[in-house]
Amino acid sequence: MHALNFFRVSAEAVPALDLLLSVHPRLMTVVSADHGRAFRRVLDSLQIASRQVAIVLPPVAPDTLDIQCQVAASYRLNGFRVAVSGEQPAPLQALLARQPADMVRFDAHRLGAAWHPVLALAQDSGAEVHATRVEDAAQRVRALQLGATHWQGWHLAHPALDPPTQAQAA
Repeated sequence: MHALNFFRVSAEAVPALDLLLSVHPRLMTVVSADHGRAFRRVLDSLQIASRQVAIVLPPVAPDTLDIQCQVAASYRLNGFRVAVSGEQPAPLQALLARQPADMVRFDAHRLGAAWHPVLALAQDSGAEVHATRVEDAAQRVRALQLGATHWQGWHLAHPALDPPTQAQAA
């Protein structure tokens, strides 16, 4: 449903957008077979190219590293882009050393010296670096200094409702 809604709306508004879909942590262990192939079949039936979808894996933890690598490889093999994130830098760095990612997402609130090697590894591999939860100018500047190419957060815009169209207002 997310894919159908997103591509219907984004095609009208901004056709170059990609859909980021998060994988629920429980799905990582429940689906024992090829994650990427199963989801690609669904998108194929909807005539949506898997390359337009980035799969966002749950934050990497030391005890999920092997399964994360397996799932990331499956999605990548099936034409999806892969986005990874972590709450701690070491597990994320270990994942990136074993499995490339197209996007690395990090929380601007967690920036510290321990994140420098992770973000350098991401940049060296050609991954987009996304800063999330950017809430002020200082966090945005810091994220840019660490190589962020994309950012999101309340510093840029607060959530808002679309203004009603003339048909809705009538």
